[in-house]
Amino acid sequence: MPKLNTINVEPAREVIRGIFMQKIVEAKGMKNAENFINGILMPTPAAVLKAAKILADGSDKEEGIGELVIVDIGGATTDVHSIAKGDPSKPGVTLRGLQEPYAKRTVEGDLGMRVSAVSLFEAAGTRRIKKFVPNTPYDVEERCKFLQQNVNIIPQTEEEYEFDEALGMVATEIAMERHVGTVESVYTPMGIIYSQVGKDLLNVKYLIGTGGVLVHSRNPEKF
Repeated sequence: MPKLNTINVEPAREVIRGIFMQKIVEAKGMKNAENFINGILMPTPAAVLKAAKILADGSDKEEGIGELVIVDIGGATTDVHSIAKGDPSKPGVTLRGLQEPYAKRTVEGDLGMRVSAVSLFEAAGTRRIKKFVPNTPYDVEERCKFLQQNVNIIPQTEEEYEFDEALGMVATEIAMERHVGTVESVYTPMGIIYSQVGKDLLNVKYLIGTGGVLVHSRNPEKF
């Protein structure tokens, strides 16, 4: 935070990326791949954020499409990337708290389709998951435990597809709730005032979804 209420996250991101490349990637035998592609290698969330920024802002030769949000639903995490200023969209709302980064990423480590299926259940609960799959024959908690213990399983039946998509939708819903800002009403001697904490993404035109559950979905538009 070089200035009051101004966050500069890029140097921290570069340090984290450096540690990732030195410690984690070597353990996976990716060092040769890094040499092959001249060192252009980065963790998936960082790569998605970079791609999102280029898509939104464009390059020196092409215009971008404008402000956008990308939701990446994975087996271990659900990541949300927003490329937007996030200023209040409603009149009479004032900003409060730290300035949000224009390119913002949140990685929800407890919201995943497989590795984090049990913690996703704990975050959502049975009723919230069944909102998206009301007629499932599964016990929701037991199914989530099974998926976490069998991370390579691929849905085969209609019931399995529907349950997986329900997990994807509830993961998206919770991840977006955590990513976006909130508006609070505050009572003052001058009356009620409204203050915003975080980013207002109501006017963002483009919402892009990715991740296996979406790529292989039969009805991705329902997400």
